[in-house]
Amino acid sequence: MTELAERTNAQLIAALNHPDWQVRREAVRNLTELGAKDAFEPLIKILKDETEIDHVRKFAAEGLASFGDEKAIEPLLNVSANKNHRIRQAAIWALSQFDDKRLLDFFVVLLKDQDSEVQSLAIQAVVRIGDKQVIKPLLDLLQNYDEFYIIRAEVALALGKLGGQAAIPALIARLEDEEPAVREGAVLALGQLKATAALPALTRLQQSDNSQTEQSEKVKDAVNQAIEQIQKFQEDSGR
Repeated sequence: MTELAERTNAQLIAALNHPDWQVRREAVRNLTELGAKDAFEPLIKILKDETEIDHVRKFAAEGLASFGDEKAIEPLLNVSANKNHRIRQAAIWALSQFDDKRLLDFFVVLLKDQDSEVQSLAIQAVVRIGDKQVIKPLLDLLQNYDEFYIIRAEVALALGKLGGQAAIPALIARLEDEEPAVREGAVLALGQLKATAALPALTRLQQSDNSQTEQSEKVKDAVNQAIEQIQKFQEDSGR
């Protein structure tokens, strides 16, 4: 680190104690962008400080993820149930950036959170962690019509990325979902999984939807792509 960089970091760290919360927030943001390692502990301190402005704590939570230091996990977990929506989401987002299997149970619980944005973060996190034991809770979400349709669409895509063959029947069933976004997610997932069992249903979907809406066109494009992926897989594998 150059002398100038050290001096800049020191000034920014000093600014974390400035009486103006906006100055403190910008100091947090700049330290994060600079990747200043000596800012890690001061950011932990800000995160823990319940008297600090929520905007500043939010930036501190998000900034801690950029260090990739597992020491941030426990303090982030401690504020992940914070009553302040902004702080809670920031902490959960930061935790979702760690591909640590110790966090798997934490995110599985959040798959059923009342906040759809938190659910979305949890879906991204379990995909990042990549443990196939999450397929069952993801399937439960996919088949729950009470869930927000965007969540069910994201779950379908997640199942495609995790490669769970056990998900194929449920994904085929979602090809008849009333929401185009869910149908599209299921189609793309089946293509990723090279689900040969889905070809008849995909072909029916390809031929049945004659509407010209933008959403329908996206589903049709996804169907064509998925059929190509599966047929290529059949050719390459001699099936």
